[in-house]
Amino acid sequence: MLTVLHAALHVTEQALRDEHPLIDGPVLVGQHHAPFVVATAKLIVGRCAELRELLDAYDRAVDDAVTDDDPIPF
Repeated sequence: MLTVLHAALHVTEQALRDEHPLIDGPVLVGQHHAPFVVATAKLIVGRCAELRELLDAYDRAVDDAVTDDDPIPF
């Protein structure tokens, strides 16, 4: 289930970047979208990236916590 969440966050980031090509630049008055829309999209993209990083850290922590004590690796 976490893999699906990770993928959905990536798709959300990409969709917002596609909708607002200048999302990584400064928000300028006069863009075709209101500055608040672009600023909010930037915040969402940032939170998506942050959550994906946390999911990656969680996945690594789970991998580290699971030990293979079984002498026969099936």
